[in-house]
Amino acid sequence: MNVLPASPDLSHLKKQAKNLLRDARAGDAAALQRFIDSLPAARGATLVSLATRDLALHDAQSVVAREYGFASWLELRRHAEWTHAGAAERRCAAGGARRNR
Repeated sequence: MNVLPASPDLSHLKKQAKNLLRDARAGDAAALQRFIDSLPAARGATLVSLATRDLALHDAQSVVAREYGFASWLELRRHAEWTHAGAAERRCAAGGARRNR
């Protein structure tokens, strides 16, 4: 399982999914294997059979999420948004505390 940064960047995660999809569509064996390893719908598929499937962005997003230990892209996205919201609140609170001194 991959380790998610303490403050994950959603745009970076989206790029990871798009790059994975691009590589899989190009027939990259490592990218296709990631789908087989992480995507329930692809389990049991061979690299050759998976290469002929019409993989979509939501499939790649699911793979990225599962590699980070989340059950779905939605869970990963919500976690990233929650983390950023919390960080923004902490920055505002810290800035307000400094101004009130």
